[in-house]
Amino acid sequence: VTAHLNFMATNFVRNNPSVTAALEKNILEHISLMAQEQVQLEFPEEFKMMPQLQKAAVQDPGAQQQLQQMAQIIEARKDIFHKLGEVEEIQYPYIDGISSGKSKRDMMFSNRGEFWEEVSNLKSLRKVTNGQTLKNVFDKIFGVPAVGFDFIFLRAVAGGKFTHMHCDSGFFTRKTEKVLTCWLVLTDVSLEKGPLFIIKDSHKFKDIYEKYKGFDVDTHKNIKATIETHPVDFAKERNTKILTAEFKPGDALIFGMYTVHGTFENHTKDNKIRLTCDIRFQPINEPKDPRYFGSKPGGTTGGGYGELNSARPLNEDWHIR
Repeated sequence: VTAHLNFMATNFVRNNPSVTAALEKNILEHISLMAQEQVQLEFPEEFKMMPQLQKAAVQDPGAQQQLQQMAQIIEARKDIFHKLGEVEEIQYPYIDGISSGKSKRDMMFSNRGEFWEEVSNLKSLRKVTNGQTLKNVFDKIFGVPAVGFDFIFLRAVAGGKFTHMHCDSGFFTRKTEKVLTCWLVLTDVSLEKGPLFIIKDSHKFKDIYEKYKGFDVDTHKNIKATIETHPVDFAKERNTKILTAEFKPGDALIFGMYTVHGTFENHTKDNKIRLTCDIRFQPINEPKDPRYFGSKPGGTTGGGYGELNSARPLNEDWHIR
C-alpha cells in the first residue's frame, strides 16, 4: 500500500493526467486485493471504508495517511501474532489471535525478557509506536518537539486477565512530570475484551496527587502502586463515573500521570486476545529517564522486558505491583 501511494505521489504521475488515469485502476485493484487478503479478515469494519479511502487517497494526503496507518497496524498485528504463534500461544491461523491455552515459550527461549524484547522491537510495531504519526500528535499537545520512550509496554492479554487500578506517576516521573501515556489499540477491544477505563476527573483529585507525587515504585517498595479499592466503589465514594468505550484498531487514548485508570477483565467466549501497546511521550527538551531510553533500556526496575507481565506466557497469571 505504501509503495503504491508513494508512486502515485511522484511528480511524474501528478504531471501526466493520462498516466494517472491509466495507473489508477490497476493500483487501486491491487490495493483492493491486498485489502481483501488482510483487512477483510482482521478489520471487517475498516474494510467497509476501503473503497472510499482508495479513491480519495489518489488526491487527498489525509486519506493517503489514513490508508498507510491502517496498513501499518495490520502489519504490526500480523507480525506480533506470528511471534506468539511460533511459541504456540495462539492458534493457527494466527491472524485470528485466538489463545491456545498453552505455551512453548519457556521451552524455546531460556530468557523471557529476550523473547518479549524481540517482539517489542519488531520493525512493523515500531513504525506505529515510534513513528511520525504519533510524534506529530504529541508535538501539537506539548507545543514543542516530543520524543517517545524507547521502552514500550506491549500487552497481549488472554482471558481472565486485567490491570488493577492505578496512576502512572510512580513509574515515569522520576526525571520530569511532563510525561503522557498513549494507550494504543491493535485489535478490536469490545467491552467483553476488557478495555481501558479511567475515573472521570481523577487527574484533579488532590489526595491522589499528594499521595503519588514523588512516589517511585522502584525505590519506595513499601508502597503499592495499585489502588486496591474496587473501581465501582472508588467512583461512588467520589461521586464520579467510570469512563470507557469500545475501541477499534488504531484508536488511541492519551492521559496524564495522575489519571486513575485500569483495564477490565478480558472475558470473551471466543478466546481472542486483546492486543494493545502503551508508549509514553515527553517534550524532547525535558530530562530523560535512562531507564526508558536507549538501545537497551532497563525498564522500571532494571529487569528489562523480562519484568513485564507480557513477558510471561499467555496462559500464566500476572504479577501485581
